[in-house]
This record gives sequence, C-alpha cells and structure tokens, in this order.
Amino acid sequence: METRRPNSIGAQQPETLGQDDDDLSESEEGIQELEEEIRELQQQVQQMAEKIVDFRTTLPGQLKTTLDSILTAQRPLFDSPESQPGCSNQPPTSAFSQSEVVLHCLQTGGVSDLEDSLVKILALLVEALKNACRNAKIDVEEPGDALPGEVQKEAEKVQLLKQKITSNASAIPIVLNRMKEGMAKIDKLQSSNKVIHPAFKRGRTCR
Repeated sequence: METRRPNSIGAQQPETLGQDDDDLSESEEGIQELEEEIRELQQQVQQMAEKIVDFRTTLPGQLKTTLDSILTAQRPLFDSPESQPGCSNQPPTSAFSQSEVVLHCLQTGGVSDLEDSLVKILALLVEALKNACRNAKIDVEEPGDALPGEVQKEAEKVQLLKQKITSNASAIPIVLNRMKEGMAKIDKLQSSNKVIHPAFKRGRTCR
C-alpha cells in the first residue's frame, strides 16, 4: 500500500514568497535611499557651483574696492619711484601692485604666486597702520588710555582693524591649502571623460 508523503514543497512556497517580497521591499527602500542621497548630492553640487560663480564674479571687485579704500589714506607711503609698477625691473613691492596680482589670479582661477602676494599685502597694510598710528600719536596697543572722545574711537577702530588683518593673515595658509586641494580634485575630474559643470572648470593659471 502506497503511503503519501506530505507536500513539503507546497508548504514552503508561501514562506519563500514572503521572503522574496521582503527582499524586494528592502531593495526598493535601498534604491529610494540611494536616489535621495544622489538628489541631495546634486543639490549640494549645484549650490557649490553657484557659490563659486558668485565668488569669481564679485570677489575681485570687492577685494579691489576694499584695498583701495584702505590704502587711499596711505598713498604717500607707496609713492616712491621704486614702489611704482613699471618704474623698476624689481618685482612689485607695493600693496597696489600686489593687489593687481591677486585680482589676476582670482579672475583666471590660478593659485600661482597668490600666497606670496596676499602675505605681502597684509604685511604692507599692517606696516601702514602702524605708521599712521605713529604719525597721529595714537598708541594702538593701549587704546584704553585717556584720550578725547573722537580720537579714542578712532584708536579703537584702528586696533580692531589691526586684529582682523592679523587674524586673516594667519588663516591664509589654511585657505590656500583648501583651494589647492579642491583644484587638484577638479584637475583629476577634468582628466576623465565625465561631464563637468562649467563652474568647476579651471581657467588659465597666472604666471
């Protein structure tokens, strides 16, 4: 007499189908998460591109305006023939001529000589502020001394400006290292066949 075995395959089918459904749902959730991450990354890249375009458009003009406004009062310090561009074969030593180098580097996207120019500009500005304070007989190191109201305010402003310039000078190497790392990554991407947003394409570097 033939005995019938229980249909174990049929009993396992619902369980197998349930596992497949769970796997599919997990895969769909993973795909949705990846798509969401991709969208967020694309938004971040777009924001970075807009910021870079805005910086390249506005930063040179802002830097030139700021330097001109700061150095206008100190122009006699840079009026000697040796410090004027084109009057000597020596490299430019005034803040005016150094600012032209920085503006050219920012406009072309290059970093050559940018660090030296920025450091020289800040050093010249600090020296100009010290000379201005000495000429006005203002001790910027001790602005709390008894001075007339207007002179006291001017002394505090000069001291604050000096502190900001010193802080910016100490931060220049960090900023330049980040710029160089970012431009190296851009060069690496440009060597591949991938499509790159125009905002990330480098221009000619200044010499």
